[in-house]
Amino acid sequence: MTQQSCGNIAPNVARSRLWEVAVLAAAIGSIIAAFNTAQTELNPSLLLAVIAASMVMGALGLRLPRGDVVRVDALAASAALALLPAQVGMVALFLGLLVGMIFARHMTRSSLWSVIVDANRHVVSLGAAYALQSALSVDSMPLVLSAGLAISVYVAVELGSLVVQAALSADSSLILEGSSMIRSVWQIYLGQACLGVALAVVYPAMGGWAIPVMTVLGAILLNGFAMYLRVKTAYQETIGALAKVSELHMAGRTGHAQEVANMSVAVGRRLGLGARKLEALNYAALLHEIGSLDRDAGASIAHDGVAEWAHKGAEILQAVPFLASAAAIVDCQQLGLDAERGSGSYGHDALLGGAIVRACCLADEARRADSNAGRQLSAVNLMAAIEDEGRWIPQEVIRVTADAFESLDTA
Repeated sequence: MTQQSCGNIAPNVARSRLWEVAVLAAAIGSIIAAFNTAQTELNPSLLLAVIAASMVMGALGLRLPRGDVVRVDALAASAALALLPAQVGMVALFLGLLVGMIFARHMTRSSLWSVIVDANRHVVSLGAAYALQSALSVDSMPLVLSAGLAISVYVAVELGSLVVQAALSADSSLILEGSSMIRSVWQIYLGQACLGVALAVVYPAMGGWAIPVMTVLGAILLNGFAMYLRVKTAYQETIGALAKVSELHMAGRTGHAQEVANMSVAVGRRLGLGARKLEALNYAALLHEIGSLDRDAGASIAHDGVAEWAHKGAEILQAVPFLASAAAIVDCQQLGLDAERGSGSYGHDALLGGAIVRACCLADEARRADSNAGRQLSAVNLMAAIEDEGRWIPQEVIRVTADAFESLDTA
């Protein structure tokens, strides 16, 4: 596995460099093509206002829980689309973003080259939106519709190029990167796009003041969303720390919780679980053995007394409101799918989640045992190991777990 990962480094770098060159070429080509279009009289105050709005949006980058930094500048792009000619609008957006991102480099730790590439990526997206505007008869349709279509194209191209860039840099699947990225930022993109449409609508009445007013609103929206992401990141870091604590009393268990979580999410994604269910499954997998902390360090918690320590873990997690769904999954790791607890019973999602976590826990146990014995675990032996200790686990879950294990083991 290590040799394969090391061998992939050079191709990853080559693909990333090729992508960066393609972005720069596309941005330059978009600006050159725009100079062939009809030009209108330029208002210097509007130009400066768009540059200032772009600077603010570029400086207020969002750091996602997994570490990526995203600049959401749909509002500044809307101002350029509504008020500036194509060639001027793209240059204004580039200059504003570049200055704003350079100003924020001490927080994002981005290299100057990555900042330049990222600014040009936004220019390409804006060029696509301008191309739509020129292709449509904008004057013959309502202002809200034309502004909405243009900014929708910008958001779609910008977000799509962001996903491609992230997938290339991480050597990951476009589908996996896309689902993860869109799940994290679609709300803020939608909010900024709505503000952009509002800017186009109120500009005839407010004039140049529309840009700074909407920029302030956009900055407030970004700051609020950034605070939400920081809280979410703090939750994840806390859960990660608790997962490590649950491994301290067991020899040779380092990294078990994270391995089970990675495999559980991969299995859940293959089984078609939605974003919220995957999030609960991830938390449950990370904390699936937290109820075993009072057990003897020499005991094998993977196979002994599952119902007892799983229920204890669920009681611990139930005290945290946002972990209620994860608590139900943790409680459903016991044999026989006996989910009756107190006044009610768990539903299908908790039962399926419990089966997934249990299957992945047994899979990691089998992998560690074979590794200690100097053997490599095959998919067939993996399925046999899960069936031996978890006969109640559905065959579909066992099969998909084996598939996910092979994919993660060769990544």
